Amino acid sequence: MYEDSQHNNRMACLEHSCTVHNLTQQKKELQETYEKLVEDVNNLLDYKDSQPEVNQKNDAENISVIVESSMTKDAEIKKLKVVVDQLKQIHVAQATVIRNLKFNHLKEKEKLISDKRTLDICYADLKKEKDKLDCCIAELMKLNEKLTMEKSTLASCIVDLKTIGDSNKRKLNQIKAICDED
Repeated sequence: MYEDSQHNNRMACLEHSCTVHNLTQQKKELQETYEKLVEDVNNLLDYKDSQPEVNQKNDAENISVIVESSMTKDAEIKKLKVVVDQLKQIHVAQATVIRNLKFNHLKEKEKLISDKRTLDICYADLKKEKDKLDCCIAELMKLNEKLTMEKSTLASCIVDLKTIGDSNKRKLNQIKAICDED
């Protein structure tokens, strides 16, 4: 889920970057057009100043053309200002997204480090317990060997006692038989 949100944020950043790039290109084109129009207006004004007497009618037409072009330029300038404001907002949004991504990455990294420390501590504790259990197992194995040896000793003693008991029974039976004969 975290990777999906990161992917979506990156895709949004890329889309915003493309939009910013396109708007920047449009701004450059409009700026060039504006500069060309300013140059044309300046040339017209220079031409007008260089003409000693110009027909008033031509002046009125020139003025109306200049006014129309300046109105067109003003409209273009307003559009450019809107585009620039949008670019600024996009830049602020991108900066916020990047800042949030870095912050989330750092939080995730801290959490992973903390979890790793906890796992290391648990691993060390488990290793100590394993060593203790290994010692207990070794002691139990020694005790088992000792008991096995005692068992075999007792088994041989039992066998000896059985043979002695059988021998004593035979002797007792022989004694009874002798006593019965008398």
